[in-house]
Amino acid sequence: MKKTVSIISIFLLAITVSVSVFAGTTAVQTSGIELPEKCDKCGMSRIKFAHSRVLVEFEDGSTGGACSITCASYDIRQKSTKKVKRLLVADYDDSKVLIDVHDAVWVTGGNLPGVMTKIPKWAFTKKEAAERFISLHSGKIATFDEVIVAAKQETCKCGKHGNKNDGKAKHGDDEVPCHSQKL
Repeated sequence: MKKTVSIISIFLLAITVSVSVFAGTTAVQTSGIELPEKCDKCGMSRIKFAHSRVLVEFEDGSTGGACSITCASYDIRQKSTKKVKRLLVADYDDSKVLIDVHDAVWVTGGNLPGVMTKIPKWAFTKKEAAERFISLHSGKIATFDEVIVAAKQETCKCGKHGNKNDGKAKHGDDEVPCHSQKL
């Protein structure tokens, strides 16, 4: 009798775990946002911040997810042994589809708070959408090179970027200079 109860208990536990895992995966996938659900760097919800999320594809086939280009920049620097194959960012406009960072029309600054940054950085599929955003929220068109340099500088504590580091750890601070990061 104990073996039967034990086998049934194991079977029920396996079903419960399977349903829980499937339900969690489905919840993220039905949101329209690819996994991971949380930012690899700071743990913020990539569903809540779908408009600024980033997906990193590495040459070894692995991927990483971030809530913002700033977190992605920092995370890539921390995984410096991996080579980035492709970097995708969400279109800030209504679609929230992922686009290549080099194809995006970038807007920096403006009066909306950025995600994990002092200097907001937003990506758009179309220049018209970026210009409409600027007319409503200010900011300026920027190149990806300008955006990634700003993101790297915000998370670097090499002391060359005017960052006021009071010795306390801040989001993104690390010992790896931003200058060694390749994207």
